[in-house]
Amino acid sequence: MGKRKQRDPGGYAADGGTDGYPPPPLLENEHFETYYRGLGLVPPSEWDAFLAALRTPLGVSFRITGRPDDPTALALRDWMERKHVQRMQQLVVPGAGAVPPPTPIPWLPGRLAWRFDVSRATLRGKGVRRADADGPAQDPTPEEAASKSTLAAFHEFLTQEVELGNMSRQEEVSMVPPEVLEVRPGQRVLDMCAAPGSKTQQLLECSAGSLAATCGGMVIANDAEYRRCHLLVHQAKRLNSPLLVVTNHDAQMLPTRLDVDGSGRLRFDRILCDVPCSGDGTLRKCPDLWRRWNEKLAWGVHRPNSAPLLQLAILSRGLSLLQPGAPADPGGPSQPCLDAEAVVARALLKANAEESLAGGVTLVRTDELLPGLKRHAGVGSWRVFANGRFFESVEALRAEVGDKACDSFFPPPPDVASELHLERTMRVLPHQQDTGGFFIAVFEKAPVGSGGGEGGGAADAADAAMAAEEAAGAAETQAAARGKEGAGVRAAHGEEGSAALAVGEGGEEGGVPCGGADEAGCVIDEVAEREKGQQHGLCYAFQNGSCLRGAACRFGHVLGGADAGAGSRSLPKGAKLAPHVRAVLHCSPRNNGKYDAIFSLADSFLGQVREFFGLGGAFPFDQLIARSATGKSVIFLAPALLALLRSDVQTKLKLVNTGVRLLEKCDDPLMPFGFRLTCEGVPCLLPYMTKQLLFLSTPELRALLTRRSLAPDVGNPSLVAALETAAAGSVAIVHDPQGRRAFDPTAFPLQLSLAATRTDRSPPTLTLHLKKSECDSMLHRLAPAR
Repeated sequence: MGKRKQRDPGGYAADGGTDGYPPPPLLENEHFETYYRGLGLVPPSEWDAFLAALRTPLGVSFRITGRPDDPTALALRDWMERKHVQRMQQLVVPGAGAVPPPTPIPWLPGRLAWRFDVSRATLRGKGVRRADADGPAQDPTPEEAASKSTLAAFHEFLTQEVELGNMSRQEEVSMVPPEVLEVRPGQRVLDMCAAPGSKTQQLLECSAGSLAATCGGMVIANDAEYRRCHLLVHQAKRLNSPLLVVTNHDAQMLPTRLDVDGSGRLRFDRILCDVPCSGDGTLRKCPDLWRRWNEKLAWGVHRPNSAPLLQLAILSRGLSLLQPGAPADPGGPSQPCLDAEAVVARALLKANAEESLAGGVTLVRTDELLPGLKRHAGVGSWRVFANGRFFESVEALRAEVGDKACDSFFPPPPDVASELHLERTMRVLPHQQDTGGFFIAVFEKAPVGSGGGEGGGAADAADAAMAAEEAAGAAETQAAARGKEGAGVRAAHGEEGSAALAVGEGGEEGGVPCGGADEAGCVIDEVAEREKGQQHGLCYAFQNGSCLRGAACRFGHVLGGADAGAGSRSLPKGAKLAPHVRAVLHCSPRNNGKYDAIFSLADSFLGQVREFFGLGGAFPFDQLIARSATGKSVIFLAPALLALLRSDVQTKLKLVNTGVRLLEKCDDPLMPFGFRLTCEGVPCLLPYMTKQLLFLSTPELRALLTRRSLAPDVGNPSLVAALETAAAGSVAIVHDPQGRRAFDPTAFPLQLSLAATRTDRSPPTLTLHLKKSECDSMLHRLAPAR
């Protein structure tokens, strides 16, 4: 066992750091400077500014969540400007001197995105040495003490609002990709590599709108790492959006053949793809990368020529999922050409070489997007750096590094590169507006009938090719599952066999292939199927209350208990359905509790919900589901997500989280309805409610938020009467400053709503189930302008 290194009283090694602080990172790397000088990405006149920016800690940036026309977001912005920004005009930070106050980011609208040119450590009140090497600690000046108090108050406000989902801490340059996509309500959006979730939040904000406006909209946030998916859930669920579903798939293998709209293909209007990259653009927030950096970091996403590039495989799958006429936006915090223009060029060549996309994928011009954002155009030629020198060709590089060299490292021939228009991509460099580095490209697939794009047999051929890729990637898993589940559908080519069954084309008895089985090899073992049918009352093709074979099936299903049979067949091991839970809507037979199982609810329970809250006939009860067999929480889903789950008859989607919590079970036996309305679910239910609805004036709402309970003697006579009329249990509270006694967001834009409980005692009182931080946040928005 080695000798332990002596440490100083501050806790750090005696050969580095002072006064309890770690030694500063070494912000030097000769190979890095040689590499970037040789690439020519930074003009010589800007080189010193480029290096100086990289050696400066990245400042703080944040967004107020919401669209520029969102009155709630604007109210929070105005309160922040009055309460905090005005008091931060004369900040003095120890060791840094005068610091400018937070300022709006100029290239984003509405003053909803802000930047603050202090380090994260300074904002937290840490990271500034107060002691000289040869002397004692110095007392702060009065200006420094006042600034410290002001910074602490602002940091507390920022932390609180971020946790509540009203604000988002996000690097400034990371806000660019969602903005250039120009997402609109009602669109289907996919974030292929979504964790940790700040860009997903931005996409959800752009997709927000009234429930009617978002009938066709959804946001699928995917990540390949299960643990990062839960980080993504924690971030994105703060917005409480019914449009969100979080999935856990390798982005290269995302399912494509889901018949959501009758086309037989899952397609998206917007796709964001923050692909894995070398991460050079993160040097300012990860200074340790200076020590670890080498030119081969970008090689990690390029595999040998026998296998596809990691980035290229993800990007190609994204393009295949893109709706014709729609844009996709790949990008990443990277600056070198090797994992930027090189991947874009290969993706364009690959896509346009396919029959289904002949000439159909192009780059969109980005120079006119986001006026005010400083950027450099992409380049069409570059060299590859290895072992301290540059190489012009793959042959020369291969002679130096052997099989590690890939053809994809180098640019295409000049005549080909000119047709690809790589100059339409953009690269944001750190010194241009004091940000991190980022590379962005916007692809567009040509509309159908324009000479490129998808159409007819070519699209079918492309889908067949993608299905073959999915089947090849999942062949081992499917084989194990078929062995575990026993005899059933035998598919020689994975997903193709399953797809042939899913369309309901029946087969003959005696092992004759069913529809499309000559190509897919789908054969039904009728003997085993009959045994299984006799044992369970269901055939193998019976899912979600119906048989995929339709009238061609010869099994005697227990139709009277169809829902119960389907639920029992697909329930996670050991689970039992609660009385108000009807049947399984989406649950893989291999679900071991790791992923969400989705359940439909009993009609009798939905009738109780309708009666208690006085919901009109227009309320979409089929969008209420449960995420567990016990049904302790009732979830509200957007209609597009419900259609997606229903179309996934083979349960290929691995769901980590979806929907917004509407109701949760309460154990109070005195309540007439055993579920409590949640604050995040109120906006989904409010437009349809005719009962359990209370309207509070501004003083009444302020009193309720301050005391967290409200007695009838505080309210006006109409409120007392409404309290007496309402049943004990959950009620929806609506801010009604003008006394209209109706829910009308157009009459007063900032019409806040929340959930409370009306007690069963006499006289009745209102009680909030909110954290103090949430109450304080709402009080901020109600604060009058001064």
